[in-house]
Amino acid sequence: MKKCELLDNLEQKIRCCDKCPFDPKTSARYCGGRGDDYRVMFIGESPSPMKQRGILSRHSGFKGEKKINAFNDIRKEYGLEKTYITDLVKCGVTKIKPTKLNLSNCTRYLQEELDIVKPRVIVLIGKGILFRDGDYVCKGSFSELFRKYFIFNVPLLEVDHYSYIYRFKVNDKKAICDYRNDIKRILDYL
Repeated sequence: MKKCELLDNLEQKIRCCDKCPFDPKTSARYCGGRGDDYRVMFIGESPSPMKQRGILSRHSGFKGEKKINAFNDIRKEYGLEKTYITDLVKCGVTKIKPTKLNLSNCTRYLQEELDIVKPRVIVLIGKGILFRDGDYVCKGSFSELFRKYFIFNVPLLEVDHYSYIYRFKVNDKKAICDYRNDIKRILDYL
């Protein structure tokens, strides 16, 4: 079976999953974005309301579109525009952070995705991760969490989340230059 067929089968499993509370009006379930370049797997925290499928936003006019377009433009600049993008948590919830339950329920799906895609390098989008533990929002290291739950034997890199590009409005050019260098660093592993 081809990777795209295996990923389609996985997406069906994810869409049928009922382990987490789920409201189809405010959230959706996703497998990763389909690119035809499986050398690099970008992994974010959880799908955003403007879930990217390896291309541009599906929700035009969303306030984060400028950021995601800059991320895609920088990936394109280095020949990484068709790489695979996915998320740690497969249920996109618009208003709240993922819970420990979401994280534990989705680990098997992401592990299966890793086994299918077989990337040469994994790039975590965002160096920190926020999740809910009851009424509290917890912050942790994305790479530590990833190493704890997943089996992989390829380089693991981290880049700042693409919202970093516009976090400091006075210094946009420097932020974009720094981000561009982080993305360029991925090429050393290919």
